[in-house]
Amino acid sequence: MEKVELKKFKHRIKGRVQFADVDSYRVVHNLRYLYWIEQARTDYFRDLGLPLSKRPDFTIMTVHADIDYFAPAIIDDEYEVISRISKLGESSLEFENIVIRNEVILVRASCVLVQVSPKDGKSLPIPDDIRSKIIDFEAGDLIIKAIIDSKD
Repeated sequence: MEKVELKKFKHRIKGRVQFADVDSYRVVHNLRYLYWIEQARTDYFRDLGLPLSKRPDFTIMTVHADIDYFAPAIIDDEYEVISRISKLGESSLEFENIVIRNEVILVRASCVLVQVSPKDGKSLPIPDDIRSKIIDFEAGDLIIKAIIDSKD
């Protein structure tokens, strides 16, 4: 695994492994990590003052996800999910999430989300105020993909 700069991850949520999170071997089921990561993304937007429930003009859909597992968590472990948006396109953004326990990386994931029209599912530009808040929050640790105007 390549070196990860944890200091670039400015958003954190904490949790504790619950009985419903584990399988018969008492380790966290691989799918549960995706739920924790989804919650971290939702909290990321809420903490930026952009609660998804109050932004009908911001409808995002996951279009790609990668996840790597490095160490197991067991029942009653405390963990953190640290998050950042690493890339910002015209209609897409890429989240990186890491689940850690006592600074040990358990899981590393990345997800691409796209702003879509709720009417037809076609991609739409991310609203400017949301784009600005992401850029301000990530403070230079963000790759902004060039926006090319195809009307030229």
